[in-house]
Amino acid sequence: MAHRFRPDGRVNLYSVAKTFTSVAVGLAEAEGRLSLDDRLPDHLPEHAGPPSP
Repeated sequence: MAHRFRPDGRVNLYSVAKTFTSVAVGLAEAEGRLSLDDRLPDHLPEHAGPPSP
């Protein structure tokens, strides 16, 4: 079986990014920094815009 990873090859890490994001949200929820029912504009009001139709 051929080895998938090579020093000169690029590998997409999309699944790794999702895992780290999930862990970060879980830790923030456990520390009481956010609730899973919170809305994103409540935490990032500078990025809030009008709702899409």
